[in-house]
Amino acid sequence: MFRALILFGIIAVAAFVAVDKILAYASGAKIEPVRFDRIMVYIALMVATCTGLAVVHHWNLRRTGGNSRLLKTERSAATIDGALSAGAGIAFLVFDFMRGTSLEVLAPIADSLVILLLCLIVRPQPLGLFRGAFDEVLGAGLPPR
Repeated sequence: MFRALILFGIIAVAAFVAVDKILAYASGAKIEPVRFDRIMVYIALMVATCTGLAVVHHWNLRRTGGNSRLLKTERSAATIDGALSAGAGIAFLVFDFMRGTSLEVLAPIADSLVILLLCLIVRPQPLGLFRGAFDEVLGAGLPPR
């Protein structure tokens, strides 16, 4: 249950920061361009790590017969983390392709736009995990006597 709340909090903070950056840019704030050299290596390592963790948690979940809420939560957390990292990587790649086009005006906030979209897509996952964990705490996951 705690992990689901933490995931929801992370998604909420990421969305808030993205919206804040978009609003600041819309009101005329100067947004510094992102340096791509080191961040892409970090993103690649994070996506690989999260993918590996999700696969291991999925494999362990199958070994338990799919009955572990903890492994489901951990698998979802790794998936969310990997998706957010991949989304950030895509946004940084989009930055380069947007330069010199009519969409160049969106380049400073492209990462925020992608992160906001990813937050909206993955938002239901921690809510579902929270409901499932809450049911488990209340005993809904116990077999009947």
